[in-house]
Amino acid sequence: MPYEEVKTRVGTQTSAFPVLALSKLYNFPFNEKLDDRVRLIEFQYEEDVPLNENTLKAVIVCKEWTRDPDTQRILEGLGCAVETYPLYPLASHCYYSTIYEISQKICGA
Repeated sequence: MPYEEVKTRVGTQTSAFPVLALSKLYNFPFNEKLDDRVRLIEFQYEEDVPLNENTLKAVIVCKEWTRDPDTQRILEGLGCAVETYPLYPLASHCYYSTIYEISQKICGA
């Protein structure tokens, strides 16, 4: 469905953002030579989202994040697997494929 049609159907309020973002990803060409991370969807909220122990299967983060003891302690406290990927240059095509491969391994696919 074309982006403009999706926008007309769901509106432009904040709650419609995930649907609009996904529609843009599918409907607009991008240059993966610049940054393949445009295929990933990130949600940001103004308030904390409660993550209770054992509600997550895994967290996938850049290995650099685990160097910080506070971040490491928080990740370990989630009670799930913590998988990491290396730090790549911004223009790398590796982020998407690496995260996808880790996700496949976690899901057993």
